[in-house]
Formats: sequence, C-alpha cells, structure tokens
Amino acid sequence: MDYRNMDMELFEYSKKRNVERFRVRVESSPTLDMKISEAVEVRIPRGFRARLRALEGRSLTAAEIEDLGKTLGSLLFPAPLADAVTGNLNAIGNEQGLRIRLKLDDFVLADLPWEYVWLAQLQPVGFLALNGRISLVRYEQLSGVKSDLLPLGEDAVRLAALLADPQGSAEYGALHLDVEEAKIREVLSKVNGLAADIQPRTTVDALNKALAQRPHILHFAGHGKFEKTEGEEFRSFEGKGYLVLLDEAQGAHEFPVEKLVANLQGCGVRLAVLGACESARRDGANAWTGIGPALAQIGIPAVIGMQYAIRNANATTFSEHFYHALALGESVDWAMNRARLAIHNKPGDPDERDWGVPVLYLRMRVEETEAVIFQRLAQPAQIAPPRQDIGVTSSVAGSHGAVCPRCGAPVKAGNKFCEQCGLKLCPHCGAEVSPAARFCGSCGAALGTV
Repeated sequence: MDYRNMDMELFEYSKKRNVERFRVRVESSPTLDMKISEAVEVRIPRGFRARLRALEGRSLTAAEIEDLGKTLGSLLFPAPLADAVTGNLNAIGNEQGLRIRLKLDDFVLADLPWEYVWLAQLQPVGFLALNGRISLVRYEQLSGVKSDLLPLGEDAVRLAALLADPQGSAEYGALHLDVEEAKIREVLSKVNGLAADIQPRTTVDALNKALAQRPHILHFAGHGKFEKTEGEEFRSFEGKGYLVLLDEAQGAHEFPVEKLVANLQGCGVRLAVLGACESARRDGANAWTGIGPALAQIGIPAVIGMQYAIRNANATTFSEHFYHALALGESVDWAMNRARLAIHNKPGDPDERDWGVPVLYLRMRVEETEAVIFQRLAQPAQIAPPRQDIGVTSSVAGSHGAVCPRCGAPVKAGNKFCEQCGLKLCPHCGAEVSPAARFCGSCGAALGTV
C-alpha cells in the first residue's frame, strides 16, 4: 500500500496556573494545508494526567480506554479539524493509505500516548492505530548530519537479534525469551536473503560483536528502564533511559542510552525494534532520555519502541506478526498495523491496552510514499544467495561437527537431522530450523541445496 502524508504540527505548549495548552494545525495533506496563523489552540483537560497514569497502570477498562482515546482525538483534531482525516481518506481513494506524521516541538507533547487516538468519524474502527488505511507515526525533527537511505547492493539483509533475560534479579523478572527466540527463528527461516545473528544472552561484548557485522535490522528483547527524578518545575521530570543487558554472571547490566547511540552511529542500521518495556519513554526535559527518540535522532530511518510496559506474551506476538509482514515485503507501516491487530485480536482480557504501546518513529525522504526499507525481500526470486562469511555463530563447526542444540548429542558436519532426537538442522551452519522451513534463519542458506 502506498501512503500519502498528512503532517500534523503541535507546538507552543505552555502551562500557566496549572492549565496546559498548545496549538495544532495540518501543516500539509492531500486536501488541507493550514498556515501557522490558522492553528487552533486546545487545552488539555484537568484530570487527564491521572487518566494517563491509570492507562499506564492497566487500571482502565476497554470503555475507559476508548473514552481516553476520544479526548486524545479532540486534542489532535479539534472541532475545525474533525473531518480532516476522513476528507483526506476520501480524496486519495481506497487503494492508498494515509500516514499521519506527528511533528511535536515540545517533549511534554511527545510524552502523550497519541497511539490511542479515537475518532467517531472512523467508526466502526475508531482507533487510528487499528485502522488498516492509517499509519500514525512520530516524525522526529533531526539536527546535524542527515543520512539518506542507500541501496543495499547484493549482500543479504542482516538482522541482529539481541536477547537479554537477567537471572537472579530482584528488580527484573524472568521473561522466558526462549519462546520469542523460537518464533523469530521460525519466521526468519522462511525468508531467503535474510541472515540472522541471534544472541540469546547479550552482554556488552556480544553487542559489540553483533554491531561489528553492520546489521540492517537490530532487534532487542528484554527489559528497559526509565529513571525519573523531580525536575525544577512543578510536576516536571528529568530522567535517563537504559537497555538492560547481561553482565558476565548473567545478571542485569544497565546500559545507558548515550553509550548505545555511540555504538550504533555509523553502523548502517535501517530498522531498530526495541521490545524492552518502557524503551520509548521520554520526559519533558531532555530528548535523549528515551531510547527510541535517541536512535531516531541519529538518522536510523525507522525505530520502534515501547512507551509503556508490555506483557511478555504480547511482545512476542508483536515480533512474530511484525516480522512476518515485513518478510513478505510489506511496508513498516503495514507491518505495525498487522502486529497491533494481532495483540488486539488475542482472546482473554478485553481491557488489554498493549496494542497501543508500540511507537513508530519514521524518517524518510519527502518523495517516498511507502516505507518498504527492504525492497528486495518482496522479490525473493531476484535475491542473490546470501554470503556465508558474515560471522553467524554456527552450532556445527568445521569438518568434525559439534553437538545438537536440543539434546547435546554429537552431530557430524553436514547432517540435516540429529541422529539422536531427530531435530532438523541446517547442513551448512548446524542451527536448528523449523521442519517446514525453506531457508535457514541463521545463515540464510537454502535448505536441501547446500
């Protein structure tokens, strides 16, 4: 699906006598452009912050989440702009989507969960984030050096999946990331031309080695942390973001955002997916306190982070469906929609709010209408065989073989199955593969042809 951009600018936030207000306008869109002088002033209603805290704490019902979405909708699209979205959708036709890009010039406004916006005009799918024709993204304002998205050439698309589940930590509970690892392997194993380096126990040293391979996609699954302390102004906060990696004893190691950015800059990452709880949190004081916004600031075209804590099962569901859509050559926008709906469709708690937790920060050139940042994945017949020297860790090493990753039995190099337990293996690198897989998720080799 191609997308037409609708740029929304929110600016001039102020707080006086405990009243918060800002101005909003449609900067540009297929049917409506507004001058700055035409911007509409809106006020954040009293008590709204308490409702946001209830959303974060999972104490809102589905009806209350919808009601909160209506309030967010009235802030983003006040009365004079109420029909702007439907007007644009009608104008561009059913074959195109509308990408609503939020340009937020104040970090207090960026801290609001716009992903829960609900509009009556879009019923029965009132939530923008669940509507298949709408993509709601954060459009980060870049400063300094800007980078373009260059062609990939003939190398395989490289993915570094970093998983960190600290052991014996009182602060960070067990995540059981083996389930997510298995699902990622299964999805990636069906994609030719994509080579995955999966680090199930990521230390700082493992992070360094993974980034040395210059991955195109960086996926992190584990804990995130956002520390906040009282700022100088009333109810303002200053804080700092961390990814929680592992130390040498497999305990928690809090890795600060400024070090993460230093390691990623210049690595060529095109998409960063941060499955850590609170990895997209930011405050009203400093743009670098949230990990997701910080990565967008250094020019990574697409960054996904989590603005609230997300249940482990839902994080796994998000990853599975997001990569499945991306592997089919769909846009990042569409993959986000599929992954959100997968969480929303799960049976169980009707008051679940995790579908709105992921946040997409997207940076593209103006002329690009579709965020397919790995175009060749949509054309598997034209994908060149992946290089085999990209440093993927093998389970079967050299001519003498190694051991089965499931049962530990000796496996001869080149074997397609473990003789002890029957586990299907890649005959090239020895990694475990799904019985239905056509390609190895670790080295990208076509199964049955190597």
